[in-house]
Amino acid sequence: MDYRAVSKGLVASLVIYLISRPLLKWHSFLVDNISNEIVALVVNSAHQPISITSWFIGGALVGYLCNANPINNGALAGALYGVAFSIIGIALISGQSHDLTTKYLQLIRAAFMIGTYSFLFALSASFGNLLRSQRSVL
Repeated sequence: MDYRAVSKGLVASLVIYLISRPLLKWHSFLVDNISNEIVALVVNSAHQPISITSWFIGGALVGYLCNANPINNGALAGALYGVAFSIIGIALISGQSHDLTTKYLQLIRAAFMIGTYSFLFALSASFGNLLRSQRSVL
């Protein structure tokens, strides 16, 4: 495991996540206040690229910085990212609910989030590794 690449990728993901959340709130406010449907459709298409930037750039950075096994390190970074968000989500839900079924469902959702982010980070880590290999050829 390349601790340097994984930690820098996670920090980059966290910073970009904290930047993108206010942008998404501003974006949804902007879309709600546009009266022209065509302009609203065009502006609304920017929602998805803004929302994926945190995992995409973090994973690509892991892949770019890794010397060996960028996909494995990207998957590990994604799993850590998913665990961090899952712990936050579980803490928020368990403070509001005392129902055991809800807590089990939250744990299942957390497992799916960990798997999803692990896959997405590994996918973007391969892109970062490709960028690094293309730069080394030049």
